[in-house]
Amino acid sequence: MKIKKRFIVPIVAAVIIAIVLTAVFASRPETPNGDPDLIASFIQEWNALAEDNFAHLNLGIAGEGLRLVADGAQATTYEFRFWDGPSRGEYHKVSLSLAKEGNPYWKAGTVRVSVASSASPDTERLTASWGLLIAAMLPDGTLADATDVLRELEVIDSDVDLTNIWRETTRNGFRFGFEGFEAFFLMYGYDR
Repeated sequence: MKIKKRFIVPIVAAVIIAIVLTAVFASRPETPNGDPDLIASFIQEWNALAEDNFAHLNLGIAGEGLRLVADGAQATTYEFRFWDGPSRGEYHKVSLSLAKEGNPYWKAGTVRVSVASSASPDTERLTASWGLLIAAMLPDGTLADATDVLRELEVIDSDVDLTNIWRETTRNGFRFGFEGFEAFFLMYGYDR
């Protein structure tokens, strides 16, 4: 049986693609350096604070909704979306990154947490998320501590312009920051 050249090229290409896809999807992602229990501990603390203080806002992070979005050479990042708007660019989410050995910005095992919102529908939910991030990161943190940090960042004053702001502060060895640009808001924290 003789196979024509025009059939061999697509068959060989399909076999190569199948081998590459099998290798990619069959390989297990690299285990992050550091302590992945830090992320689980953060989520547990966040959920306890959210349930006790903001149950009506439904801000709990469900384990099954947490998804791996990046597993690179420097960090592993998970994301949980509380809200997605009708258009692709509208969301309210929390991201958790665990730094790996060799990360030039954070020491291995550092957890960096951020709450990002674009066109968020609810100011109360947004502000509560910022407070939860801070209180859950600080050892024995409370929402009163979080309020103090938010005041230091000057993001909860009545006359603040959140559409053009960038500020950072340090509390108990943790760095917290806020970036606001037009309709995008980012609150973050990490162990220095």
